[in-house]
Amino acid sequence: MEGADETVLPTSSRPEKFDSEAAMAMPSKSDKEIDDNPIDQVRLTVSTTNDPTLPALTFRTWVLGMISCCLLAFLNQFFGYRRLPLFISSVSAQIVVLPLGKLMAPTLPT
Repeated sequence: MEGADETVLPTSSRPEKFDSEAAMAMPSKSDKEIDDNPIDQVRLTVSTTNDPTLPALTFRTWVLGMISCCLLAFLNQFFGYRRLPLFISSVSAQIVVLPLGKLMAPTLPT
């Protein structure tokens, strides 16, 4: 390893400060623009606009999150005692919970 002694390291390994003013000046997408995501499921599920006024911690979030977390923990513990244990991933739970959340959105009162 003769070349290992000649390696030049950067003087500062810290990342530069994030410039919030530059981020605010970035152009945003208009509502008329169409997302060019090649995956149809992503285009149908994920909104292309970002509304920071929408709350993140809602009744739906807490109810579906707690129920799916408890149910997933129970099922993994229950199936863990088998001779060949079965594991259910959190992605599977998210796939199951998404339609429930979409169903709860129009049925729950605001």
